[in-house]
Amino acid sequence: DNCEHLLGAAAGFARAMGEAAPQLSVLATSREALGIDGERTYPLPALELPADASPFEVEASEAGALFTARARDARGTFAVTEENASAIAELCAHLDGNALAIELAAARTAMMSPSEILARLDQRFRLLKSHRGETPERHQTLDAAIDWSYALLEHNEQTLLQWLSVFVGDFDLAAVTAVAAPAGLDELDAVDRLGSLIAKSLVERTEMADRSRYRLLETIRQYGARRLEAEGDGTRARDAHASRYLAAGRELFAMLETPRDFEALEQLRVDTPNLAAGLHWLLDTDHLPEVLGFFADAGWVDSGLMPFVLLDELGRLADEALGRRGASQTRGYVDALYYAGLRAAYVGDFGSDRQLPPAGPPDSESASLLQLRQAEAFFRADFASAVSIGNAAVDAARRADDRGCWSFMLGLLYVAELGLGTDPVAAAAHAEEAVAVARHSPGTSALLYPLAVLSGAILRTDPDRALAAAEECVRLDQTHRKAWSRLCGASAATLRLERGEVATGLLLWRELLEQLHWSGEIFHISLQLPTVADAIARIDPVLALELTAIAGAIVPHAVFDGLAPHERLAQAVDDLGPDAVNAARTRAASMSYDGAMEYVFDGIDRIITEAEEP
Repeated sequence: DNCEHLLGAAAGFARAMGEAAPQLSVLATSREALGIDGERTYPLPALELPADASPFEVEASEAGALFTARARDARGTFAVTEENASAIAELCAHLDGNALAIELAAARTAMMSPSEILARLDQRFRLLKSHRGETPERHQTLDAAIDWSYALLEHNEQTLLQWLSVFVGDFDLAAVTAVAAPAGLDELDAVDRLGSLIAKSLVERTEMADRSRYRLLETIRQYGARRLEAEGDGTRARDAHASRYLAAGRELFAMLETPRDFEALEQLRVDTPNLAAGLHWLLDTDHLPEVLGFFADAGWVDSGLMPFVLLDELGRLADEALGRRGASQTRGYVDALYYAGLRAAYVGDFGSDRQLPPAGPPDSESASLLQLRQAEAFFRADFASAVSIGNAAVDAARRADDRGCWSFMLGLLYVAELGLGTDPVAAAAHAEEAVAVARHSPGTSALLYPLAVLSGAILRTDPDRALAAAEECVRLDQTHRKAWSRLCGASAATLRLERGEVATGLLLWRELLEQLHWSGEIFHISLQLPTVADAIARIDPVLALELTAIAGAIVPHAVFDGLAPHERLAQAVDDLGPDAVNAARTRAASMSYDGAMEYVFDGIDRIITEAEEP
């Protein structure tokens, strides 16, 4: 049992016994292999975590079962309930399925509830202790258990373990060598020591897209961080970590305008936790110019292409940076406004939205800033301003020769023209031009939004070509989020309804709304609900009115003032009158977001059922 502290002696014993008695089997547990002929290693994975937070799944999992058994040892009446199952599942996950840590946490149930233990896990090394005298010393506390392994490491292995604690989640080999360099480890030293830490089960290795990824269990990471601070190297390590990920982030954003755009988007998604951690560190240590400068270098990005986790993290960081003293006079201020505004729109969080600077001459503003101004006009249903600003944004992107941005702005201009009441065929010319411009972009991803817009623009005039555009968008989309190709499903759903296939069309709409709801795309839901309402306005005008009101409630905007593209919905609003509109608005305002979505799905299901009945 536990051979790592006597590795040579244990290996010699096992070798000698095997030679003397060939039929003998030796079972040994150790942090690392013995390294002798005939040895077979069986890595012991962490305990299986609960599949969900239900009491049944908690007790059915390995980690949850161990916690429950040890909790009953500590307090005989302990039971897994609806009230504490979620906390137990979170505890097991935060403790990485580590058996000793789970046992020590469960022992605390003698005096604390699972949620109270969970709330104190940031002090896990003081919290998780055993008071049973017969327990070996190295198993009496979580600290002692890791001390035991740490003390057996060589000095350079200890150093690398400390410096690896600055990573959040997983990381790659290039990041390891970049962060290890200021610690005095050259590339080969870092690679060798990393391999040793993996062999000693202190670092985990996985593969993603044929590339190695590494991570520390959270308990090991926190232990390493404490050692790092005790050595006085915390600032240098975090500076190196931030420098590495900001440089990598700039390269990846630049790649979005190349044929490797999808690869860059995926790597940005993977690197988001560490990129965000680096930016937070710089912000916390008063390096505002570096943070805002990163947003300036990132520049404009199609919001629908960005991984949602990246959009959310960068939006939060940008909003925090914008509130710092001197931000408005620092390079990157407007770019940070763009990212903060994108996040605010997408999640309906307008409390963090900041006032835009006064408008300058039309040809002096960036496309990013003009897009924000246009968004404000959209939310006010001021489509005349949206068209004017949209034309300026198209010109700005054209001057910058950014074909991705240029085609995106043409797509937004089509939407603005449609809202203003421009003839749909005339407005669709902007969608056609958007696709034409995007086809000359180096990056394939630039085509996705224009194709989605074109699909909707010509759906009634040329349904075959509309579906072809939608299919091309779906075929080309390699993003993790698939925001624009998902919205192409709206074309198929609408076309089915146009043909009188009510149940089939609404099932497609329901599936699309479920996908958007599941991924947190509140902004896109608010954009799609009026289209759904228009599709069902002749079947159930009251429900159509209520869906429209919900759209304006979950992302506050003047939705009833922008019904020009939705003729049947506009007719239903006129027929039902202002009292019905106000009543629908009042009901929608009283609903929670989840309650509103449940109401939407129930209403769609009712119409589907009625349509299917003979």
